[in-house]
Amino acid sequence: MKFSSGTMDVLKSFATINPGIIFQEGNLLRTISPQKDVMATAKVEDTFVGRAPVYDLSRFLACINMIGDADIEFGEEQFVIKSGRSRSIYRYASESVVVAPPATDFAGKFSNKIAEFAVSWADIDQTMKSAGIFQLPDIAFVGDADGAVKLRALDEQDETSNTFDVDIEDTECVGEFRVLLSADNLKLMPADYEITLYGEGVAHFKSENVEYWVAIKATN
Repeated sequence: MKFSSGTMDVLKSFATINPGIIFQEGNLLRTISPQKDVMATAKVEDTFVGRAPVYDLSRFLACINMIGDADIEFGEEQFVIKSGRSRSIYRYASESVVVAPPATDFAGKFSNKIAEFAVSWADIDQTMKSAGIFQLPDIAFVGDADGAVKLRALDEQDETSNTFDVDIEDTECVGEFRVLLSADNLKLMPADYEITLYGEGVAHFKSENVEYWVAIKATN
């Protein structure tokens, strides 16, 4: 099989969350950060035909790109990556050395909903870029009594630091809230997201094909 460009994009993104991954039969890719504060799943157009643990995902992707237009075979103990006269054997890792997400699905696990709203990728991207420019470690969702919600980049520990706000449109939130996330944990793929904040300490980002569960640092 050949990995589609969409599958390659997901794998490159997931490599920033966890350096390894376990391919499983089907069209779902799943990953979790080594600190277990970010989990992600993505539906891709390719269907994988075997279970294959990869310890260094970035190296695996580099091998595919190096060979070019690669055909990838899932064997019992290794991938065979080939194109034309070129061929590489890439051996599976032991599953014990790859940090893998739990087998159970997170969907429906949380029920204490704080707020729910949609955020465009343009707003997320601008906020994350502002966090990078100002070197701000935190991202917050802030709701007021009128139902308005702001997406904010800030440094929670420094009241004198620069900040950045963007007003989120078309929200239907009721009540005041403030939810803080680590900017380092928002390694999201470009997409518009439906976001649900849960009192159990999790923020759920859901787009058409990819979902993230991100640990909340603090609420007030």
